[in-house]
Parts: sequence; structure tokens; C-alpha cells
Amino acid sequence: MAHVEDRWEKVVDEQRVRTGRYGSGMRWRARYVDPAGRERSRTFARRPDTDRFLATITADVLRGSYVSTRSDESTDREVLVRGPNRSDVVVQNVRLADQGGLARNAL
Repeated sequence: MAHVEDRWEKVVDEQRVRTGRYGSGMRWRARYVDPAGRERSRTFARRPDTDRFLATITADVLRGSYVSTRSDESTDREVLVRGPNRSDVVVQNVRLADQGGLARNAL
């Protein structure tokens, strides 16, 4: 489900070998799959920060409280919308990013 990747070194024939990225950029990449099935990743300079991030993400996914950290995505939510005859209609699983101002204003 989740793992840590060293971007500066790799194992070849049971020996650690430097990659072309050695010494530049963030060294550690945290890779995981979100509840929607998309692979996500985030890079860190230190390994302990990477492990802590993956532990948090894994716990959030298992608890069901995971929220995407991407700004262009929104979580699925129930939205209360005022119907044409002024009755309340609950629309379930509305992707807020897809509904324009209607869903955002309804919150």
C-alpha cells in the first residue's frame, strides 16, 4: 500500500549504487495509493519525516478520514441544495470541483 523510495541510491546486484539524482533535490519519496486508487507521492529531505508522513496517511486511510492534499481536488460530500419549490434536496457524492459555484455556495 505505501512504501519509501531512496531517490539517490538503488540496489544493483546486492550493492548500493548512486543514481543520477545523487546529491540534488529531495532524497526520499513517500509513495502510496489513495482511497480512489490513484498513486500519490511526496518527497522529503529526511527519512524520519518520510516515515512519519506515511504512518499518518496510512492511519487516515484506515480510519476513513483521508483528505486529498491536492488543491485541484475536493472530497465527495453530501450537499444540501434548495430545490425549485423551496424544498430541501440532499445530493449525495457531489464532487465539489465538478459542480462550479452551485455546490460551493450551497455549503
